[in-house]
Amino acid sequence: MIDKNSKTAKLLSAIGSIIFIAVFFIYPFGLVLLLFLAVFLYLGFKASTKKNFLKFQAVLPTSKIRSMAMGLVEVQGKIKCQKLIRSKIGNIQCVAYHYTVRREERDSEGRSSYKLIDEESKMADFSIADDTGSVDVYTQDLDCVWLPEKGSYSSGSLHYKQTILLPADEVLLIGQAANVNGKVVIKKDDINNVFNLTHASSVDKWNTFKPLLNSLYVFGAISCVIIIVILKADVSIDNGVVFYSFNNIF
Repeated sequence: MIDKNSKTAKLLSAIGSIIFIAVFFIYPFGLVLLLFLAVFLYLGFKASTKKNFLKFQAVLPTSKIRSMAMGLVEVQGKIKCQKLIRSKIGNIQCVAYHYTVRREERDSEGRSSYKLIDEESKMADFSIADDTGSVDVYTQDLDCVWLPEKGSYSSGSLHYKQTILLPADEVLLIGQAANVNGKVVIKKDDINNVFNLTHASSVDKWNTFKPLLNSLYVFGAISCVIIIVILKADVSIDNGVVFYSFNNIF
């Protein structure tokens, strides 16, 4: 249930108003726009662990590991791993990696698209430590967000990409603190559908630029309405002066 006073509700209300205006002004082209925006909204608001992670990191306090309570938690610390693995590209000792191969394909008009032809992810067991203690991470279903690329390259039409998590990286983790077989671990929170890890610096950057992104969305929406109104207006030129008439818009 969405709080009617929340930012999400206000954003949905604004988008709904824009859709109504667009359909009213430019029917039947507005129906095509309505369908496009419906698909966009479905994809944009479809639940995912990443979206939930970004939502919770903005409101959850960061807990110290020694004093964290059971349940949904956010912790920050350095990666500790006893048995490192080797990355797919470069044979780098790491904690985790995600590897993809995409083939560039061109259509009859020369436009490029990329088809995923291979993908592989591996993750070692690890823990997170801060200045108060450490906690093991139950890595099943853990989704790493915004990890840096290392070793990516292209060869002909093939593009090889690798993101990597290294030992001693400073990370932020959100999940569920739980007692498993008498030991406290952090695992996926199934109720809130969140279990994500990213570099702490990446979260800082996101929180810095998110307000600017929201402002850009609002500016874009207002610009679309203005453009639609101008396109529907009657234009006349008298003695070199351009006049717009909005009497017939409705």
